[in-house]
Amino acid sequence: MSGCELRARGAGLSTQYILSESAFSGAVVCETGFDLNLSESNDLQEQVSAAAAFLREHTEQCRALADLLLPDAPILHFALWRKDGYSHAFMFPAALIRQAGAFGFEIQLSMFRAGDR
Repeated sequence: MSGCELRARGAGLSTQYILSESAFSGAVVCETGFDLNLSESNDLQEQVSAAAAFLREHTEQCRALADLLLPDAPILHFALWRKDGYSHAFMFPAALIRQAGAFGFEIQLSMFRAGDR
């Protein structure tokens, strides 16, 4: 699946906490945490904009989430489908790196060949 998700896993998370936080509404909850879809776009810039907006709009919830997960970290996962096998370079804006880093979030980029769907 292409898009951007916030992934959170850790012993400090409870289903009750996840469901009580409006910032995480729509999350897919599993036994150890949740995945929250922030963007379904296959365009990295659109994914970055969605992630930055989420972090900006939900500062307190993001900070609390990171504290709950220590020593683990929430992950902003960016996924792209590529039609070709050529090398590509993607750059994450410094502002997003600072924003995510301020909460202790990690950033992950996955690239998949379109033929693997």
